[in-house]
Amino acid sequence: MNLDNNHKNATEKELYKIKHLLRVKLIPELDELDNKLKTNTVEDIIEDHPEMDKIIRKRKEISKELELWQKKIDLMNMQNN
Repeated sequence: MNLDNNHKNATEKELYKIKHLLRVKLIPELDELDNKLKTNTVEDIIEDHPEMDKIIRKRKEISKELELWQKKIDLMNMQNN
């Protein structure tokens, strides 16, 4: 929306926030989950952390969505430069 309204600075700030959230929070947490899944069963993890059930079960969908967001961000970065 900001880009459509010629608010380049606001757009860049929002892109930075999203990229930062992905890099600092989401990707490391998903990597940690992947590592836990290598050494533990899904059932064991869910037993210890029931709130992770939906995340574990939708891990592939989350990864696809993450890739899509990264591609969109990269595309917007290219357009802004």
